Amino acid sequence: MSICFIDWCLIQFCIALGADVSIKLCHSKFGVEVQVVDITSDMVAEARQLANSIGRLGNSITKGDGNLAGCIGEVAVRDFLNSSYGSGASIAGDYDYDLITRKNQRIEVKTKRCTSVPQPHYECSVAMFNHTQNCDFYVFTRVSSDKVYLLGFLPREEFTQKAKRMIKGQKDRNIVNGQHFKFHADCLNVKISDLKMFKRK
Repeated sequence: MSICFIDWCLIQFCIALGADVSIKLCHSKFGVEVQVVDITSDMVAEARQLANSIGRLGNSITKGDGNLAGCIGEVAVRDFLNSSYGSGASIAGDYDYDLITRKNQRIEVKTKRCTSVPQPHYECSVAMFNHTQNCDFYVFTRVSSDKVYLLGFLPREEFTQKAKRMIKGQKDRNIVNGQHFKFHADCLNVKISDLKMFKRK
């Protein structure tokens, strides 16, 4: 069962985005529905331009293979924050953060590709070589062939406190599609259920 309440950290996030703090926000350990965005042709076209401008990323867990999916995640998060919170977010193209809001909040979007609906026990990752990025919030997404799952967010400091370190070559604790994922780099991980969830106005 979802538990709806006003969380001070969420209020700060909303204020940072320029949103009305009277918005009802939902945060639950289990059973909460993440926001789901349908991928449009316009989103793909914009994301492809972004991905082409980035090229292969050296500081990327997948060495740039997930560029397009990552850019789709950025576009989806920007559009959602602007339509649901009026944040005035734009693509920053900065090493330290992907989005910048009207109130100069720096948001780093972390995306994984997927072929199934994300579950609460699935994990979100920040590579150790990216953990020095100077951002205010991490937003986590998963991208399938036709949808973006906006899993939730955490302030950078809270993510650091909650995260568990995973070592390159170590197998994920979860079995997805009958397989254990093997980490390509040292990471800090939290479960989806540890995130703060977005709520549409």
